Amino acid sequence: MFNFKISVASIAIVALSALQMIETAPVNVRSGTSIYKRDGFSGEGTYYDPGLGSCEVTSSPNELIAALNVAQFGSYARPSNSPACSSCALVHGPLGSVQVKIVDMCPGCKHGDLDLSPAAFNRIAKQADGRVQISWEYVSCGGGSQPEKPTKSVAAPKETETQDPAPSTKPKPTKDVKPVVSPTPTNKPVISSIPKSGSGACTFSGRRCTNPGQSAEFEGCLHGRLYKQSCSHGTVCKGDSGDIVCTWA
Repeated sequence: MFNFKISVASIAIVALSALQMIETAPVNVRSGTSIYKRDGFSGEGTYYDPGLGSCEVTSSPNELIAALNVAQFGSYARPSNSPACSSCALVHGPLGSVQVKIVDMCPGCKHGDLDLSPAAFNRIAKQADGRVQISWEYVSCGGGSQPEKPTKSVAAPKETETQDPAPSTKPKPTKDVKPVVSPTPTNKPVISSIPKSGSGACTFSGRRCTNPGQSAEFEGCLHGRLYKQSCSHGTVCKGDSGDIVCTWA
């Protein structure tokens, strides 16, 4: 009887020890898988001089915006239909973090890469570095902590003047609707994505290199309007199945 009691106590001690080992065991995480609550990505960060982007938004170098790599941006007959357009990302670099809005696609960037405006790049690294390691995740454009994956963008309703339901003896003044004027793009012959306004109508579709394999510049036709853009710093434009590809020179 005494031996039986000893055996039961021993079994209880062994079971308790095993339970503690299970509770303190590390979680087996596959290599390369993020353990953060939000989906995170890593890659290289570069900078470019923005203009008219693939999301059909004209931006300036002083705005906190970014161009997303083509693998995550996706391929669409009309690039502005990409769900990534107007989504926001929090980017972390060697010197800090910055929240940017995605307004363009980077043809020469790999999965996880972001091409930032100069203003955004200066928040995370020295511009002289040119190319740095970054990590980033989608966030709410309102600045909240909850991640916001890109969803299909919906065009904002146009502002219209309100009209009185019935005429009155004293006309009520209506609110003037001021036209939204996009920043005038500059014509810098550097690593820019610059729309060429007033260049007339164009008839071809898609994009094509200006000097394939020799320069970074390329041109596209959007709604009959010719515009010019440029690949990232240090790359050249090459043709690929009716479209362009930016590769290292």
